[in-house]
This record gives sequence, C-alpha cells and structure tokens, in this order.
Amino acid sequence: EMNELTGINHLDVWVSAKNLKSKGRRSNRTNLGIKCLRTLICDLAVSGSLIKSREDWNECTLDQLGHIQSGNSLTKVVKKNKYSNNIGRPYLATADIGYGFEELNYDTGVNIPTEGDTLKTAKENSVLICSEGGSAGRKCGITQMDIAFGNKLYSLTPGKKINSKFLL
Repeated sequence: EMNELTGINHLDVWVSAKNLKSKGRRSNRTNLGIKCLRTLICDLAVSGSLIKSREDWNECTLDQLGHIQSGNSLTKVVKKNKYSNNIGRPYLATADIGYGFEELNYDTGVNIPTEGDTLKTAKENSVLICSEGGSAGRKCGITQMDIAFGNKLYSLTPGKKINSKFLL
C-alpha cells in the first residue's frame, strides 16, 4: 500500500533539487540535485511507493503486448540497384534512428515497393530498437508511418490498446 507521506519523508531531496537548480547557471550542483531527484523517483517507483495498488496491473512479456520482429539485411548493391529512388515505404537502418523521442529519418533514398515485396514491415506507431554495437538499446524511436528496416533493428508493433510511447 502507498505510503501517504512519501513526499514528506523525502522532502530534503525534493527541496535540495529545487534549491540547487534555482541558484542560477547550470552547474555540477544542479545536475547533482536533479540526479538525486531522479534516483528517488526511480527507487520509489520500483518499491511500489508511487502507486496505491498493483492489483490492477498484469505482469506480461513484450511478445504479449504486440508483434516483435527483426529487420532484413540488404547489401549496399541491392539497396542501390533494386530499391533506390523507388516509391514505397522507406527502409531505415540504425543510422536513421535517434535516441528516444527524436524523429526518425525517413528520407533515406531507399524505398521498398508496397506491392510484391517480402521485406518485413514495421507498422506506424511501432517501437524500433537498435540491437547491436554501442547503440544497442540506446538508439530507439517510434515510427510515424509503415517502414521496412534493417537487420540490426527490432520492431515491436503494439496491440490496439497499447500506447507505444509507454513501451519506449
């Protein structure tokens, strides 16, 4: 059950974050106050202190929330010879994905025809996540249209009642 005094019990952290920030220009002290506040919020959320009850929550796996798939691998030659300057859905690679809620780059010059092609499609409002290298788990975003995507990306297309912003 939620502790009604959660905010009061940690008032020092709330106040110090505000006071440090209000002292003027950004400094390490400001960042420290905000960092402490973020840590407190995360700790309270994990412990269940930010909500009254978890009775209405269901534990599930990501595949129960929607359709998960990896993308297709296309060589530079295939991209250039078969898919350059086409009309169709854009083909996105890791380089076209930002960090979090940044807009994706759809102007890649590589487009997959909507008819007669078997490349995997991430539907509009799907979550894309980079799966390899230094960007793994860091580069991610939400599609604003149907796209084809590279093999180093995974998509999660949520079910009808799921808002993709909460999955990102």
